[in-house]
Amino acid sequence: MELEKKSVGILAMDIYFPPTCVQQEELEAYDGASKGKYTIGLGQDCMAFCTELEDVISMSLTVVTSLLEKYQIDPSSIGRLEVGSETVIDKSKSIKTWLMQIFEEYGNSDIEGVDSTNACYGGTAALLNCVNWVESNSWDGRYGLVVCTDSAVYAEGPARPTGGAAAIAMLIGPNAPISFESKLRGTHMAHVYDFYKPNLASEYPVVDGKLSQTCYLMALDSCYRLLCNKYEGLKGEQFSIFDADYFVFHSPYNKLVQKSFARLYYNDFLRNCSCVEKDAREKLAPYSSLSSEESYRSRDLEKASQQVAKHSYDKKVQPSTLLPKQVGNMYTASLYAAFASLIHDKHKTLDGQRVVMFSYGSGLTSTMFSLKLNEGQHPFSLSNIADVMNMSEKLSKRHVFSPEKFVENMKIMEHRYGAKDFVNSDNTSLLSAGTFYLTHVDSMYRRYYLKKGENEVANGKIAPNSLSTARLIPSYRKMAFEDDEHERVGGEEEEAHLQSLLEASRTPEGRSRLAGTLAPLLLRRLSPSSPPRILLLRLRLLRNLCAGDVANQGAFLESDGAGAVAAAILRSPPDPTAEIRRAGLQLLGNAALGGEPHRGAVWTRLFPAGFLELARVREPGVCDPLCMVLDTCCSSVGGRGRLEELCGTAAGIAIIVEIVTTASQVGYQEEWLEWLLFKICVEERNFSNLFTKLSLPDDPDSSPPHELESVKFNIKHAFLLGILSKCLSERPKEVIVSNEFALDMLKILKRASETVDFASRGSAALPTGSPAIDVLGYSLLILRDICAWEHPYSPSLDAPIDSLLNAGLFELLLTSLRELEPPAIVRKSMAREQAIDQLTSSPSNVCPYKGYRRDLVSVIANCLHRRRRVQDEVRRQNGIPLLLQQCVVDEDNPLLREWGLLAVRNLLEGNVENQKEVAEFEMQGPVVTPEIAQLGLRVEVDKENRRAKLHAVVSMNMKQRHSWNRSDLQINHIRPETSAETNYPFCYVMSYEEMRQGKSELEV
Repeated sequence: MELEKKSVGILAMDIYFPPTCVQQEELEAYDGASKGKYTIGLGQDCMAFCTELEDVISMSLTVVTSLLEKYQIDPSSIGRLEVGSETVIDKSKSIKTWLMQIFEEYGNSDIEGVDSTNACYGGTAALLNCVNWVESNSWDGRYGLVVCTDSAVYAEGPARPTGGAAAIAMLIGPNAPISFESKLRGTHMAHVYDFYKPNLASEYPVVDGKLSQTCYLMALDSCYRLLCNKYEGLKGEQFSIFDADYFVFHSPYNKLVQKSFARLYYNDFLRNCSCVEKDAREKLAPYSSLSSEESYRSRDLEKASQQVAKHSYDKKVQPSTLLPKQVGNMYTASLYAAFASLIHDKHKTLDGQRVVMFSYGSGLTSTMFSLKLNEGQHPFSLSNIADVMNMSEKLSKRHVFSPEKFVENMKIMEHRYGAKDFVNSDNTSLLSAGTFYLTHVDSMYRRYYLKKGENEVANGKIAPNSLSTARLIPSYRKMAFEDDEHERVGGEEEEAHLQSLLEASRTPEGRSRLAGTLAPLLLRRLSPSSPPRILLLRLRLLRNLCAGDVANQGAFLESDGAGAVAAAILRSPPDPTAEIRRAGLQLLGNAALGGEPHRGAVWTRLFPAGFLELARVREPGVCDPLCMVLDTCCSSVGGRGRLEELCGTAAGIAIIVEIVTTASQVGYQEEWLEWLLFKICVEERNFSNLFTKLSLPDDPDSSPPHELESVKFNIKHAFLLGILSKCLSERPKEVIVSNEFALDMLKILKRASETVDFASRGSAALPTGSPAIDVLGYSLLILRDICAWEHPYSPSLDAPIDSLLNAGLFELLLTSLRELEPPAIVRKSMAREQAIDQLTSSPSNVCPYKGYRRDLVSVIANCLHRRRRVQDEVRRQNGIPLLLQQCVVDEDNPLLREWGLLAVRNLLEGNVENQKEVAEFEMQGPVVTPEIAQLGLRVEVDKENRRAKLHAVVSMNMKQRHSWNRSDLQINHIRPETSAETNYPFCYVMSYEEMRQGKSELEV
């Protein structure tokens, strides 16, 4: 029997948005924007945002659970679940799989569908997929469920007020009060970079605002024309905006919605629709001959079209703008929140009405489609949908944050994005009952959620409730007393208790219920003689208890927890396992976060002997938390004194030397090592001391070198510089780079330049495994970043680069580059006899590692930036041809051409003398590389226009002609008139694009 599929569409809806928001008018004043820029210019009133407790997963869990409960839908009756979102929580695991936990409890794992992603269009893709499924022969009679969920956030700047957050759930099936006119649909898709998120380490997008608006309107035009054509093909009559009762638009900001509807009115005018009134025709007539591109840019047209469309806009569009103006841009949920606003406002009069929807996603994807509405039957009726969404009450119960508090929250969210192994605050006072929230993320990035007012974990597991936890504590205390009385050290019974308590301690609520009496009991039982498995469970339980819980951290301090842990994890028979040491150090780190007294207690118990012993354990699982403990103890109030002990004493620096030794041998997994070494070497200026100490010989009676210039490099030096280079590259704005550190890097570069054998060509990129070569390379990378660094608070202050230039950095770089052999592509272009003659008379250095030439040029490029003295020095040393020689592609030096071009740009910027010298260069003649010759071509120079010509010397078939690539087109030698001091010629590389633009001719 065929299933009934009439009027397929949306049966039910519910919406959730965060209860926290900021007023746009207040944000204007805080940002220093002109009055009305956000409220009138963007058309926004308020902006919702997620705090640390909420994200797209928690909002989705909340809205789906709410819809199922309010409409009394059996979870086993869902056959397809589609999610639309552009907010990336996990690059592999879909949001849909998190939602599956709701249905697994009811034994329903037979649910098709996954996430759809393309900017703000993913929700529409998910909706159309679900509708198509119900309309298809694959439909099994169950409901479809669509979720649109996003948190739109932007970096500080003009785009930040266009954020927002929400989740919408829609139940899909036949006989719906909101049905699709499936044949009335127009889609436009294209490739464009108007808004995209290429940086996976950040939530923030790259946005071209003007281009994005133009693309939006272009897609709107295209979709509207297609929908009109399809309507006219079906109905035999012209379609205009007056053939729909309402229009609902994707709303990045409300002002764009106003422009969009006016654009449709203008389209109707161009199509000569009879519905356009005479007065409107007269006002739009001056713009009838504009091209599409001109019309997108015309401000006069924009104003005129909005003016003539104002009356229709108020009737057909304005009722859909409540949530977009109050909540903000919700990405995939934006269009459907606007539709929900329409139902909220007009549900009593929507029976029989047509609503045209326009969905847009940057990149770009867009669809315009038509819906027909009828009142329906309870519970699937328009009136019930409005009642269930209950938008007025949700809006009225929101908590308005000040702009200062909003900005503070954004910084917290930036820090938490992509983070692991943290516990959120347990203050859920701002959330309503039934709301899901994020409790913590464990060390494997797994996320855990709770539902407020319940103890059911979102992943389907039941968290221990207050009664079971209360029973566990006295039961464990009784068992522990009996063990102590009979001098037992723990067994299967205690292990079972500890496992249960450990499970209870994974949530803030569980830790709070276990606070007070349990921690002292566990600390008393941290005996090194306990079975390793029992000792490990005790330490892990204590670690969890001290994770952000003030009461447990206080009990740790009062019970001398640092002393108990030190006794358990330091060397004593039997030797503690790496897991025990790791858990103990994690416990010390969590406890140290309790405050200065806690940090002082940990330091007193372990510095220096305890830390030194742990640093000598060659295990990354021990090294990482050890760095966490040291970094925590050396931070905040009182931390500077401990940092001076760590770096300024022989006992302290020995600890860091051992840590570097361990990490260089076995690696590391977490960022604590990077933060600690960066703090010591760069922020606190202890680099020189540590670097020389890393040269400690095996003979304990011998002394390390006292000066950087006499250091003999080893793998530890290379490892340290690699870490510092990584940190400086990734966090350049977070630090102050001192002259002292910069000059130390220059000393190391000079020392490495004297040590490395430049006669042997390297075949590997950094790290090469050769300490001297790696030190050379990393010192160049560090100097490159230092030369680009400016003081984050006072850019006008002298930067370290000035000290470096005074100390001879640039002369060293230019000399090193001059002594280097030509780039490979230049060597190929040289006459064989000339090359042999040069190699015989003046042997050149070769690159000791892949990328060495590029790194030299990159430092030179940064030195040249807006520094006249450096520009002039290049010219005085006849270095302009030398830099021009670097503007070539080199397989052994990726990005050499780009850095070379930047160096030349910086060399010529604002320097007339340098520009004049380059302008006097003359083309001397052609050079045919082996690649050109193999193609059967020769190169000539046109005597009249001095341009290159390619001539075919043999017949070429079409396959040969189309097989050229960029590397085939090495064209000309160019030599300055006065080039006697130049070691070798430099080449001009003609690109494929230049050939296409007519800068050369191909004659066959």
